[in-house]
Amino acid sequence: MSWYNNDAAFKNESSSRVRRFWIKNNTDREITFVDGPSIDFNGTAVPTPLKYQEYNLNMNGHWRNWFTKPTDASQDFLSELGNRASKVAVLTIIDHSEWTDRKGDLHKDELLLYVVKRSSTVWKQIERFYQAHGCLQGQRFRISRMGDKSPGAGSLLEHIGPSEVYNPELHTPYDYFEILKPKTKEELIKITSPDQDDFSQPQQHQTPPQQHSQSAWGGYQSNTPQNTWNTQPPQQPQQPQQPPSQYGYAKDSKIPF
Repeated sequence: MSWYNNDAAFKNESSSRVRRFWIKNNTDREITFVDGPSIDFNGTAVPTPLKYQEYNLNMNGHWRNWFTKPTDASQDFLSELGNRASKVAVLTIIDHSEWTDRKGDLHKDELLLYVVKRSSTVWKQIERFYQAHGCLQGQRFRISRMGDKSPGAGSLLEHIGPSEVYNPELHTPYDYFEILKPKTKEELIKITSPDQDDFSQPQQHQTPPQQHSQSAWGGYQSNTPQNTWNTQPPQQPQQPQQPPSQYGYAKDSKIPF
């Protein structure tokens, strides 16, 4: 079973340098879409936009932590922790905005990963453009975000026309099958553990458990003894118990959009 273009495979309930598009509230930016009508995966043409499901976790004080949901339930550790995945779609875009980094270097017309929730208004607009034109390749749009509750991927698309910047030899889609492939359960345990966090330096957890306010382990419940790890999905306990002490835990947080 594949993790992309395959919602039926999910039960109900990379390169870390790749940057995602995000837009501030009450602003607009211009972008150009790069993807053609399909992308090649081991000789098979896969239609775009690529669709999958992903988790977005609040870790170490920010939400810039995304994990693709695997179709193999035995590897879906984040679901065991009580997290819920969102249905999303991904495209590659050229971001025409300008910005200067700390070294004074000017950045413009850079490739970004554009991930949009399939429940959003802007996704409905993208679907209509695809239905009418087959794809958005080389087309320039103005994207706006209106309202502090609106998604960071924007809430309105306005078609400008063919992009004078787009060059199919220079601008190619990201390798989604590499940068978005699901992580194993062992990798997710390591990443989400406060004691072995890939997002920060190891810390000593000497404060009482209730003081740990940011962790992906907020919804975890287990009957497992404190010093062992059960690889089977945890059974619902009679009384809620704390997760193994070597992994740490904290109060769960809600996704802000």
